[in-house]
Amino acid sequence: MGAVLVAAGTRAPGFLGVPVVFLGAIGLFGAAVAAGPFVIGRLTAWAGWLPARLFGAPARLAVQGARRNPKRVAATTGALAVGLALMSLFAVLLATTRVQSERELDENFSVDYVVTGGFVAGAQAPAVPSAVLDALRTRPEFAAVAGARSRGGQVSGRRAEVWSMEPGALATVLRPEVMSGSVAAFGPGTAALHGPFAAALGATVGSTVTLHPRPPGGAELSLRVVALYDDAPTDGEVLVDWSDYAAAFGSAGPDSVLVKAAEGVPAETSRAAVDAAVAQEPRVQVSSQAEWRAKLTETLDRQLLVFQALLGMSIMIALTGIANTLALSVLERTRESALLRALGLSRLQLRATLVLEAVLMSAVGATAGTLLGVLTGAAAAVGLIRQYGHGYPVVPVGQLVLYAALATFAAAFAALPPARRATRTSISAAMSVE
Repeated sequence: MGAVLVAAGTRAPGFLGVPVVFLGAIGLFGAAVAAGPFVIGRLTAWAGWLPARLFGAPARLAVQGARRNPKRVAATTGALAVGLALMSLFAVLLATTRVQSERELDENFSVDYVVTGGFVAGAQAPAVPSAVLDALRTRPEFAAVAGARSRGGQVSGRRAEVWSMEPGALATVLRPEVMSGSVAAFGPGTAALHGPFAAALGATVGSTVTLHPRPPGGAELSLRVVALYDDAPTDGEVLVDWSDYAAAFGSAGPDSVLVKAAEGVPAETSRAAVDAAVAQEPRVQVSSQAEWRAKLTETLDRQLLVFQALLGMSIMIALTGIANTLALSVLERTRESALLRALGLSRLQLRATLVLEAVLMSAVGATAGTLLGVLTGAAAAVGLIRQYGHGYPVVPVGQLVLYAALATFAAAFAALPPARRATRTSISAAMSVE
């Protein structure tokens, strides 16, 4: 049932699928804990196969010790498995969220700065001075600078924001994200439509739309649709060629300038370059999307740290359980440990046996929990990606390996006190214990 719910959650739209996946994950976690006593022995034997051949008798004794009380070991490793499963689940979700958010920010905010000529109440925005445009183009901090125009009009009977960019701008990083068709065919007599607007018109690639300028006065244009786009550097719904825009709305300079910072240039540096370019034109206004994007990224990083700290507490609790289980095991096997010492097992070998026993338990729990968490985390991420983005779930392999390694190392460290107690006990005194 848990697997069925997880599979169903991947097909549910957006955030609606996440609770379904989580419910299925709870079912899978419960099934794994219930099946623990029946499979823990075989899993421990598999995990101990290589150590038994590398470290000899202490490792073989550790495997036997870990398999001796399957219910207790399953309960202990189950707590660690659930903790690491949660860590892995959220690690996959958060890594996917980060990659998706960065991709969506890059696509939705492909422009870092928009420079406009100012605002005049009741009139079309004035053109950006050519001196500002030239100054921006000379700055090495920018990857692309392009003038743009935008104005309201009627397209096939529907109100739309019509926009255009200077010739050559579509060959830069400022081009819209094309969903179908191609901007290679874009030119005079053609248009590209925003996806939702095209759906409202019922237009597809190859359709013909009619542009009626508002207010009337310019030429009415019949345009062939060559592309449909999703994300774009402006909010415009219909992209037309620069010459067609001039024919419909009149010839003028750009009323805005779209600026994209070069790769690796900090937001503070690029903003200073923009301010320097517009310093001599007090009427020019600058809106910064780069600073907003940096703030969003910083907020996401802060949330990631909070989640990791909270989930780390569950791992510490599980490791405490391993230490307690091993301490009980040492007390119960006092005579056995003394007999092994009497038969020739050294203090160091006995201590290694008990530490390896804890390592085997944690390795089994960590591996099972990580695999389960990755499975459910990827399933939850699929629904979100299908609804809000595109791509694939991101599995932070290095981070997950680090979690498992830290859990195993911590388990070995937690096993040292009971192991030290076992080796310090007198052989004769331990042999007399009933």
